Parts: sequence; structure tokens; C-alpha cells
Amino acid sequence: MADYVPRSDAEFNNWQAQNLSFAEGKSEAWKIPADMLVSLKNGQTAWAAAYVKASNRKTRSQADVEAKNVARRTYEKQWREFIRAWVTDNPYVSPDDRVRMGLSPKDRVPTSAGPPTTAPIVKVDMSDRFQHKISFFDAQNPTSRAKPAGVHGCEIWMKLDGDPPVSTKDLQYVATDTASPYIMLFDGADGGKVAYYRLRWVNKKGQTGPWSADVQALVNK
Repeated sequence: MADYVPRSDAEFNNWQAQNLSFAEGKSEAWKIPADMLVSLKNGQTAWAAAYVKASNRKTRSQADVEAKNVARRTYEKQWREFIRAWVTDNPYVSPDDRVRMGLSPKDRVPTSAGPPTTAPIVKVDMSDRFQHKISFFDAQNPTSRAKPAGVHGCEIWMKLDGDPPVSTKDLQYVATDTASPYIMLFDGADGGKVAYYRLRWVNKKGQTGPWSADVQALVNK
């Protein structure tokens, strides 16, 4: 399944506005606590201000673009956490509701698949400024973007700057992406730093597989 969050800022802006309005209208039926929507609305306010300012190519500065990127990462993370917590396994959310939000209908067929047994192959494209394109592939089928059978997505963990990670305790969780590639955006202050990535497959039960080999990439200015 392709990632449900649109890639472009313009598409993301439309997606979040429509889905926030839809979720507000369904909040009572979905049994969503009011503070969850307040948090999303606060995130929307910060995103909208930064997005509008950075959208004017004639007046925007590099700082405006970087501020928009930070706001996007923060707000997108809020949405992913909201959907994971209040939509994915919420019995009050109907298949039609999921489709309305741009999600696939929930698979009601139980899966007997165990934890993933292979590690993903990882490649990082660092050709763009302040951005990494992280691609991940099934080790058993490296020429295809298809995930291994029973796999929901790929967990992405990272350590930024300094020495390479010694253990997983040195890593920070970035995201669980369901479709390769994942776009990692950086602030201007991160230019020239090295990012160390380690990825692993995760199934729909939350069970994880073995770690990939570490991959390092420079954040280009």
C-alpha cells in the first residue's frame, strides 16, 4: 500500500485540511478525546502559518523554507500518530470512513504471519540539499519495491552527527513508512552533519524483524 500522506506540500495541505474537518465531524462517533483534536488543530495553525509564508517565492527566505519544513515534519508526525492511535484499529471507524481519509479499507482477515525474518536493504540518496531519500528493499527481492509477505512497513531509526551508533540506544525513531522511499528533511543547522540510519521491517502486529546494516549519509548544504 502506498503511503497515505501526500508527498508534495500543496497536496499535504489539502489532505490535512479535509481530514481534520472530517475527523472533527466524526469525533463523537469515533470516541476521540477532545484534547486529541485540539492538539491537531494547534499543529494545523503552526503548519498553515509556515506554509503560507514559504509559498511566496518572491518574498520567502531560506529561513522561511526551513521553518516550513520543520512545521511539516512536526505536523505530519502528529497525523501519523493520530491515525495509528485513533483510526487504524478503532472499531468505530468504518471502511468508508477510512477510504474518505485516503486510507485503504482495514483488512479484517486475521493474519498468522510471524515476525519478519529478514532485514531490509537500505540505500540513501543525498543529492538534494537538506534532504535524504531513504529507499528500502526486500533482501529476497531487491529489484522490486514490494515488501516481504506479511510486512506492514519499515521502521526508520537514525542518529544524527557524532560517532556511529554503538547500540540501538544511540538511535532515535523517525517513522514507520509503508512505501519506499521515505523523504527525510533537515534544518539548515544540520548541513554538513552525518546521519546514521538503521531500519527494520515490522508487521501489522507490531512485531519487528532483524536490523539492517548501518548506512551513513552526509546532509548536503
